[in-house]
Amino acid sequence: MWRRMLNAREEVEHEIMWEIKSGTTNIWHENWTGLGALYHVLPPDFPINEDLQDVAKLRQGGLWNEQLDDQSFSEDIADHIKHNVHYNGAAGINVPLVQVKQVIRNWWTAKCCPKLKPLFQAVPAIISWEVWKKRNTNKNGGTVSTNKAIHKVNKTLHYLAGVRYLWLSHIPMLWPDMIQFFEAYKPILITRRVTWQLPHQGWYKCNTDGASKGNPRSGSLGFCVRNDVGDLVYARVVDLGVTTNVVAEAKAILQGLEYCVEHDLHPLLLETDSLVLKKTIEGE
Repeated sequence: MWRRMLNAREEVEHEIMWEIKSGTTNIWHENWTGLGALYHVLPPDFPINEDLQDVAKLRQGGLWNEQLDDQSFSEDIADHIKHNVHYNGAAGINVPLVQVKQVIRNWWTAKCCPKLKPLFQAVPAIISWEVWKKRNTNKNGGTVSTNKAIHKVNKTLHYLAGVRYLWLSHIPMLWPDMIQFFEAYKPILITRRVTWQLPHQGWYKCNTDGASKGNPRSGSLGFCVRNDVGDLVYARVVDLGVTTNVVAEAKAILQGLEYCVEHDLHPLLLETDSLVLKKTIEGE
C-alpha cells in the first residue's frame, strides 16, 4: 500500500486542497489556492521569490498585500487570490469549503457530543485495517472485491452513527458510566517467554515447519538440524507446489527425520509448531 501511495504521490499531491489556518502553508508547493501547487502552475520562465515561503507573509494588516501579490505571481493568479481565496479575520485565512466537507468535519470532531470524539477518530484505523486486510488477501492469492471492503467500512460507520444517535436521543445517562468503566478497565495480559532450548549433551535437535497460501495453494517446507552446542548441522527448504498446510507440515517432519536417519544424527529431538501433527504422532 505504501509503495502504491508513493507511486501516485506526484499526481495526487497537487490535487490536495490545504486549509490555511495559521498561515504556515507553503506558498509554492502546497495547493492553498485551488489551482494546484503554484510552483508547477506558474510559467516556467516566471521568477520565483524563494524568500517567500509561508502564506502569512502575503498578508498585511489582515488583508492581502496586493502589491506583493502582483510582484510574486502572474496576473491571473494574483487576481484569483484576491477574489477567490478568502480569510476569516484573526482566525486565519480559510479557503471556502463546500458544505459536504463542513458536515464531515462537524461529525469528525463530534461537536454535538464531544465525548464521542475518540470513537469517531477511530474511523481512520478501521478503514486502514480493511484496506490492509484486502491487500494481504490479494497478495496471498485470495480475492476481496473493493465493493466488499467498502461495504464493511460502511457497516462500521453505520454502527458508529447508530451509537451516536442512541447517545444523543436515548441513553445520555449511560455514556458517563461507560466512560468511567473503560477508563478504569485494565485488560489481563498473560505473557510467556518462548526460547529455543539446547538439546541434551550428545543429542541433536530438528526443527520443522510447513505452510501454504491456502488449502490447497502453493506451499513449501523447511527444517534445520542443530547439535548440542547450537551449531547448525544442516538446513533445507523445498517448494511443494500446490498442497495444504497439514501436508506441508507433515512432509517437513518426514524429510527432517529421513535426513537425520540417513546421516546417523541421533539421539534426536524433533520440534514442530503443528499441534495437529504432534497429537497425530503421539496417537491422541
